[in-house]
Amino acid sequence: MPLDMGTRMSRRRLLLAGAGIMGTALVGRLVPGHGDPVAGASPVSVAASGGEQQVLAGDSGGGGAASSMCLGAALFEATLHGDETLVLPAVDRWREVTGFYPAILPLWSPFDLELPAPRGGIFPADWLLQGLRERGVEPAVFAHSADEARWKTHGYEAILRGERDEALEAWGIAAAAYGHRLILRWDQEMNGEFPWSDRPAREYIAAFRHVSDRIRHVAGARNVELHFCPGLRGGGPGLDTVESYYPGDEWCQHAGFDGYSRTEEWIPLAEQWGPIIDRLGTISRRPILVGEFGRRIDLVDRDGWLTTLADVRGVAAAIYFDMNLPFFEAPSNHWLMDRPMREVFASLPRCRTVRVGPKASPSPAPSAEPSAPPSTGPSIKPSPSTDTMPFTAPSPSAGGSAAPSAAPSASAMPRA
Repeated sequence: MPLDMGTRMSRRRLLLAGAGIMGTALVGRLVPGHGDPVAGASPVSVAASGGEQQVLAGDSGGGGAASSMCLGAALFEATLHGDETLVLPAVDRWREVTGFYPAILPLWSPFDLELPAPRGGIFPADWLLQGLRERGVEPAVFAHSADEARWKTHGYEAILRGERDEALEAWGIAAAAYGHRLILRWDQEMNGEFPWSDRPAREYIAAFRHVSDRIRHVAGARNVELHFCPGLRGGGPGLDTVESYYPGDEWCQHAGFDGYSRTEEWIPLAEQWGPIIDRLGTISRRPILVGEFGRRIDLVDRDGWLTTLADVRGVAAAIYFDMNLPFFEAPSNHWLMDRPMREVFASLPRCRTVRVGPKASPSPAPSAEPSAPPSTGPSIKPSPSTDTMPFTAPSPSAGGSAAPSAAPSASAMPRA
């Protein structure tokens, strides 16, 4: 999440407003800017409604045909609001005004056993994840380590002492039970304005690797793929941060960045993003996912700026931050798309689709009772490593396209 100069809120307030942790974006395993598969990896498909799968083909990195990427959106109801019953209606409204479902939807989910969960559990509800997947939307989870007030007890030193292992492993067990590919963006913009920002690189790397090991190996959630995501800053310092803070391909399954347009005279996205894409290509062979991008609502020619996304090469997926943050006074950190931008977004080349055979995939009804916490016993088996296994998308029932699940009523929704 960006912070405009001169309008910064307290770090504690910001973190509490977006208290959350992790999210999935489904992207292919392609060498950034080349389109060649990473050794031992498989292309990845994104579930789509109507018996199709969106397949991320990547791009060749050269001229000619327009680049295609998976286009996602961050919505207030899903990202910062905290009420799961609002998510599916919000996604359906987004489709009505845009013409397609976002390929990726970030969810913010509580990541602390000591805090009440605003969504009824430490992991997103099964009915919500299923409803998104039926719509062809990959639910993504975004995470952070700690807010400023609890940094001493929950920050990097506490993580490295093992004091956060219980929470990490509990979330990992729940993720393993979910079983589908989950991309976890953890402690984004370490070069930004957050409590975890601008910490020594060795501390960030050690904590990142520890989080990866506890979730993917100890808890057995090999379906979780971690996303390294610095903020795109002007000039050299941002690029230096990318190079010195990268934990390594063994612990990162996706690389990327957050990048915004805040100036009246805009720069084409291929030009703005090009240096950081090139730098990531020198330190990682992982696919590039843009975790957040947007252009502020008070700036001119926003639709013209967005059209330049079609010229970007070397990016597998990008998530537009389609919301106005209510705890900032406009126009600071207000990025909501207007109608011309939505028309442009819908016209951009997107993930290719291929027909797949239908399979029965009934949606479980949401329970009126809160879900039991995930078991920590040995009965949970590690999910297969997604480094060597392509994603298997859900398909509609054999009778035709399955109707997307509706959100449960407020009375049926577990309350914290």
